[in-house]
Amino acid sequence: MSTTVDTSIHRALDRAFAAAPASDEAQDLKEEVRASLMARAADLEAAGAAPAEAARTALAEIGDLRDVVAAVADGPADDAGYAALLSAHRVRPRPAFVVRVTLAAVVLAGAAALVALVATGVLAWSAGAGTALAVVAGLATGVVVADALRQETTQNYPLPGGRALGFGAASAAVVTALGLGGLFAADLGRIWLAVAAGALLVAGVLGFVVLGVTQTNRHKPWTVELGRQAVGQDRFTREPEAAARFGIYSAALGLVAILAFVVLTMTVGLAWSWLALAAVVPLYFLLLARMLFPAGAGARGSAS
Repeated sequence: MSTTVDTSIHRALDRAFAAAPASDEAQDLKEEVRASLMARAADLEAAGAAPAEAARTALAEIGDLRDVVAAVADGPADDAGYAALLSAHRVRPRPAFVVRVTLAAVVLAGAAALVALVATGVLAWSAGAGTALAVVAGLATGVVVADALRQETTQNYPLPGGRALGFGAASAAVVTALGLGGLFAADLGRIWLAVAAGALLVAGVLGFVVLGVTQTNRHKPWTVELGRQAVGQDRFTREPEAAARFGIYSAALGLVAILAFVVLTMTVGLAWSWLALAAVVPLYFLLLARMLFPAGAGARGSAS
C-alpha cells in the first residue's frame, strides 16, 4: 500500500470524524471504516489502479462519510480532554519504520562514538578514517530525520518527500560538520577539516532556514482546532510572522558565532575562541526579549 493511498484515506477520515464525539464508539467506527477503505484500495491497486485513483474509488464506493459519522455524532463524549482526543486520533508507528530508525540510530551512535575516540586520540586512526566516520554519522542522522518526517503521526500528516529529504540533508550536513570540527580541534594543523566543516555547517544552517521559512501547515484538523481553543497571549502566537523572523535571526546569530569560533580558533587559538560562543547566549536572550516585547508595546497598551 502506497503512502498516497494511506494519506488520502487518513485525511478523508479525519475531516469526516472531526465533529464526532471523543468516544470509544466513534473511534471503533473510524478504525473499522479505515480498515475497510484500506483493504478495498489495496484490492484496486492489485488490479492495476494507480494509488491516487484507488483511494478515490474506495472513498466513492463507501459513499458520504458524513452519513457514516452521523451514527455516532449524537452520542455523548467519554472525555472532552486532550487525552481523549489524543486517543481518538492516535496513529501507531509502522513496524518497518521502527526497525529502520532503530538500525539507523545504532549506526549513528556507533559512528559518533568512534569519531569521538579518534578525535581524543584514544584510537590512533587516520584523519581520513575519522572523516569517513563523521560522514556515516551524518548520513545516519539524515536517514532518521527524513524517514521520521515522511511518517504520519497522531498530530501531523506526512511531510512531502522533497521537503523531508531537504531536512534530512540539512541535518546530515550539520552533524557531519560537528564531527569534522571535533577532528580539527584535535589536530589544528589540518585546515581542510575546518574548511569542510565550515562549508557543511553554513549549508546545513541555510537549508534549515529556507525550509523553516517556507514550511506550511501539516497539522491535522483536530490539532489545529485544539490550538485555536488555547491561543496564548505571547507575540509569537498572535503574530506568526514575528516567530518566523525570530527563527531567521536566531539562525543567523548562531551561524555568525560558529564562524567566529572557527576563525578565532585558527588565529588566536582554542583558549580564546570559545568566547565567541559564550557571547551568543546573552545576545540570544536579548533578541528573544526584543522580539517578544518590542519597543513601544507598553506605551501602546497604556494608551489603549
